[in-house]
Amino acid sequence: MDAKTAETAMKKILVGLALVAILCMVGGAGYRFGQYLAERDAPVRQANAGA
Repeated sequence: MDAKTAETAMKKILVGLALVAILCMVGGAGYRFGQYLAERDAPVRQANAGA
């Protein structure tokens, strides 16, 4: 394996890791936003259930 091939492989690995990190951040933010929406809507659901 020459130096150019090793450098290209390392760049691909780093780009892949960066994409995984970004996707995890987006997924985590979406999960927290879903929790926020469920918490915000909980009083409305309880009020409707009692009616």
